[in-house]
Amino acid sequence: MTGAAPPRYAPEILRQYAVEQNFPDFMTYQREYARRSEATRARGGCTLDVAYGRHPRERLDIHPARAGSPVLVFVHGGGWRGGDKDGRAFAADTLAPAGIGFVSMTYPLLPEVTLDECVASICAGLSWVKRNISQHGCDGERLHLCGNSAGAHLAAVAMRPARWQDTGGCPVRSGCFVSGVFDMEPLRQGNANAWLRMDDGCVDRNSPIRYEADPERPLIVAVGGDEADEFRRQSRAFAEDRTARGVPVRFLELAGHNHFSIIGEIFRPESPLFVALVAQISGPEHDPEKCAAVFR
Repeated sequence: MTGAAPPRYAPEILRQYAVEQNFPDFMTYQREYARRSEATRARGGCTLDVAYGRHPRERLDIHPARAGSPVLVFVHGGGWRGGDKDGRAFAADTLAPAGIGFVSMTYPLLPEVTLDECVASICAGLSWVKRNISQHGCDGERLHLCGNSAGAHLAAVAMRPARWQDTGGCPVRSGCFVSGVFDMEPLRQGNANAWLRMDDGCVDRNSPIRYEADPERPLIVAVGGDEADEFRRQSRAFAEDRTARGVPVRFLELAGHNHFSIIGEIFRPESPLFVALVAQISGPEHDPEKCAAVFR
């Protein structure tokens, strides 16, 4: 990146990105999501551990809805060095009744691979879903993307228009980024760079707030009201930046939710985040009240 030197962040600011240390009960949420996901898979009707690449972690699970349904691809978080698709299967329990297929994707982790290679895997997975999801009864032309935390960051980078200029355009119609990081400079200055291994060029390539916008693809940017100030700042700044560049953006700050509890809100029918997500995927004809009524 050219121009002025990036700002220096104080240690107390950098510590806000250590989410597992800041929320020591985070495993309570993760165990609950894992329990619910195990029950979802046990009910069947899904296709598990489908390879979209050669790496052992380039795998995805497919949970179809009704014939010809749109599809939401989900990218898990975990600080770019942890996490797995298996703990997010529960999303299908509410997406399917809303007429939306669900794909949970996992990807190679740092430090085995680089951050750029991580993003390349996400893009490869999206391309695979677009080409092949019709074999599972869903519509590859109505593909949407969502992620949380590191997964939100990777999803946002994967949607960069320039990445797809030689392949016919970005394959997804919209994005939903929950508790994401959109400027990687603070992480370059903190302890996380021990495994992120970013230099200035890597930060520039992988900071969504720094590059061109795509007004054709609407976004939801969400964050918990009880999250660290830095996560709230990053989400709000990205939403404001994209809006100023002509992108349709819905910004949501969910009161009472932290970096881990908000994951459940993405797929809870009464949540404003779920209602916004389904409306974004289903289009202007979607009636939130009818969707909520399915679960009453």
